[in-house]
Amino acid sequence: MQKEKAIVLIQTVKKGVSRQQIETMIASKLAEFDNIVSEEGAVDMVLQDLGLAAKPSGAESPTESFADRKARMEAEPEGGNFLKSDKVAVGDQVKITAVSIEGAKEIQTKRGPVTLPSRPQVTGKLKAKGAKEWGVEVKFSLNKSNEKNLYGLWGKSLDECVGLVMMVSAVEHKVINGGDASWISWTGLPE
Repeated sequence: MQKEKAIVLIQTVKKGVSRQQIETMIASKLAEFDNIVSEEGAVDMVLQDLGLAAKPSGAESPTESFADRKARMEAEPEGGNFLKSDKVAVGDQVKITAVSIEGAKEIQTKRGPVTLPSRPQVTGKLKAKGAKEWGVEVKFSLNKSNEKNLYGLWGKSLDECVGLVMMVSAVEHKVINGGDASWISWTGLPE
């Protein structure tokens, strides 16, 4: 993890730890290993020592509070394997490992700026159609229609749906105002 993101995470979760103390811990790890580890590696060791190390995917603590989770998620770097419509096929499945609310944002498209409303973001493990094992971790946002479909099927809020499985029901491609647009339609599988 990047040093600045780690400092924010540590100060959010461990109240009262100063920036100087954190930098000293990181410098100590670098010195301890005679600079054979990168700064990022030293940061990860400090996070482990403080009990804040990123757990392997799917191993998040069931006792983690939403406030702690929010702090951890905000401190994580942007990125990850965002699922694109050209990377999936009808029948692919995702087992939900985490959900969060993504704030409204403005993005630039070929057609100009577009404001995307606040919507749920799902993180899960992808299993391609016909595969036997769950594979890479992916992230994607749900549009209003997909979200309503899941509520209709499962009858509960998304934060209660961790562990359930969603399936790609359609991959739609359309030309809108002269530009290509595509998106994924999801359905939930019964519990």
